[in-house]
Amino acid sequence: ELDGLFALETTVRKMILPIWKDVTFDEVKSFSPILAGHFAGKASDGIEKVVNDLCRAIEVSNRTKEIVTVNPVIERAKSLNLSLKEQQNAFHLSHCEEGVELVKKEFATLYKIIHGAVVEIKKHSELLAWTVEEIQLNYDPLFIINTRQHARVVASLIGLGGNWTHETEFIVEVQKMGAFREQPITVKEIRVKPTFLLPKSVVWVTNHKKQFTSKELADFILENLMSEIERMVPNSHE
Repeated sequence: ELDGLFALETTVRKMILPIWKDVTFDEVKSFSPILAGHFAGKASDGIEKVVNDLCRAIEVSNRTKEIVTVNPVIERAKSLNLSLKEQQNAFHLSHCEEGVELVKKEFATLYKIIHGAVVEIKKHSELLAWTVEEIQLNYDPLFIINTRQHARVVASLIGLGGNWTHETEFIVEVQKMGAFREQPITVKEIRVKPTFLLPKSVVWVTNHKKQFTSKELADFILENLMSEIERMVPNSHE
């Protein structure tokens, strides 16, 4: 029965509040070292002292329960507070010139990552020989990744205002190039919008709230382009 009570005890649920009567610590320890380690009242101290000891033990247990119960709520409150701060920060930066400059800088970082990856690809595969060029068109920056395999990527940042980014969208089109100068066909379209994390970093978010860092987005773009080229090359995985 004693073992069963020990098994039911947790850090916030005390099942055993022993009262020692006519026994010594060594005697209790020889019977049960675990029981000897429990807080205990002593009958030799008198009824009033025993009652006070029991009341104190019950109060401590109840306070511990309250703390453990409140802690998850506090953690949720902290998390919610952080989310609200992040929303306020994102709203502020999406309506000011500072936010515009941050997005422009992040777009430049994205282009730099893409450019570096294309250079590495050329080093390891002379037949691919991709190229990438950056273009400024009607104040909307874009870049194009060209390949020799009749596929390309056109990535454009549109709707960037002088002092706002809340209407800005980054559109990436993976296109299949037709023969005889036919119009390219978009086989894959990726749409993301810039948003801001604390304190002032830019991430790209989809309509489904999936977030990309610029590195992750660059990898995603190149993977989609590579997948399209592989589809166009028979037995590319064999």
